[in-house]
Amino acid sequence: MKLQSWLYEPWRVLAARLQRNELPHAILVCGDAGLGKRALANALACAALCESRQVDGYACGQCKSCLLLLAGSHPDHILSGFETRDDGKLRS
Repeated sequence: MKLQSWLYEPWRVLAARLQRNELPHAILVCGDAGLGKRALANALACAALCESRQVDGYACGQCKSCLLLLAGSHPDHILSGFETRDDGKLRS
């Protein structure tokens, strides 16, 4: 998985911290729509769960963990988000 060019620096910082086992207990990724926040968060989650990361920090895409992630059945990968209200708007 490759990210947009403007996410290279945040990725480099996060991948280096992951490599050193120095990630904080939580990371808040926020910004305007369309910037690639979800892609960055997904790449980090995949890399953190990967059993054999690449040199650049990305997930290998071939280990058992990566295959489970690709299938959407990894037991440690849980997505969360806002539910919709009865009127169709997102809860706040």
